[in-house]
Amino acid sequence: DGSSLCHLPDACRDDRRIVLAAVRSDSRALRYASLNMRKDRDIVLTAVRQDGLVLEHASSSSRNDREIVLAAVGTSGGALQYASNNLRGDREIVLAAVRKSATSLRFASDDMRRDEDVVREAILSVDDYADRANILRFALKP
Repeated sequence: DGSSLCHLPDACRDDRRIVLAAVRSDSRALRYASLNMRKDRDIVLTAVRQDGLVLEHASSSSRNDREIVLAAVGTSGGALQYASNNLRGDREIVLAAVRKSATSLRFASDDMRRDEDVVREAILSVDDYADRANILRFALKP
């Protein structure tokens, strides 16, 4: 679960080489890295390319980095919930998220939830009628 990094001294959790190795082994190790390491673009990209949901533990600057967020939603559409508000309104990012997980539409900006092409993409990506109904609810949410 990546927790081995949490048992190391602070100096180790701030050592780029150690943190990168830990994240390569288990992306969830990002959670225990120092803030400085959670800002490191290469470390965060390595982590989110394995599991987009670890974006939750990235720095705010990383959550506002378009390439990082696009990689995160590419592995887990739900990672959109951890993206900056600005990137939740980025059409390419939202489309990538709903293609991976249609229900991630609920995390998109109001404008994107009302975007006809985005909603269509989300609806067409699921077969279940109940899921389609949920997507429409997300799209119509005030």
